[in-house]
Amino acid sequence: MKKIILLSTLLLTSLVFSQKFEISAGYGLPSGYGILNFLTTILPNSFLRVEGSDNVGVLNVSALVYSKDAKWRYGLDMVSEFYSFNRIEIRKQSAISVMPRIDYFWSEEDKKLRFYSGVSAGIYLATLKYNIAQEEVNYTIFGFNITPIGLRYGKTFAVFIEPNIGIKGLIQAGASYRF
Repeated sequence: MKKIILLSTLLLTSLVFSQKFEISAGYGLPSGYGILNFLTTILPNSFLRVEGSDNVGVLNVSALVYSKDAKWRYGLDMVSEFYSFNRIEIRKQSAISVMPRIDYFWSEEDKKLRFYSGVSAGIYLATLKYNIAQEEVNYTIFGFNITPIGLRYGKTFAVFIEPNIGIKGLIQAGASYRF
């Protein structure tokens, strides 16, 4: 509880003193978790001739603020990943994640083309809905994401592309608006 209060206080304080806000949305390839889930269902079931899951992709929405010198960007990531199954026993699986995020920009603010690296960590909530037993199973695990080097092009309105290690998808592209 103390950590949540401390984190909330830090985020609110940073919002008050920040100069710029940014809202972004991106869509990408399946995450490492999604690929692992696919492999664990498709490999054993290939011998049984049962199809595995189809990962639809990863949707990410972020609310971010910039430091005064625009070298740091921090905020909150909300990530959704959905699957559809062609299996008898499982009907649907979905995963939602909420993670604090921090990015560092390698180039100056006045440039249109900016490179950045970032990290985020938080909670990963997944739900499995079963057909046969008509039950729903929820589980919670630690979720993380590392962006080794991302590319952002634009000033107020921008597009971005970033490779990821973690739950935001292997490669993600999207758009952002800074105000």
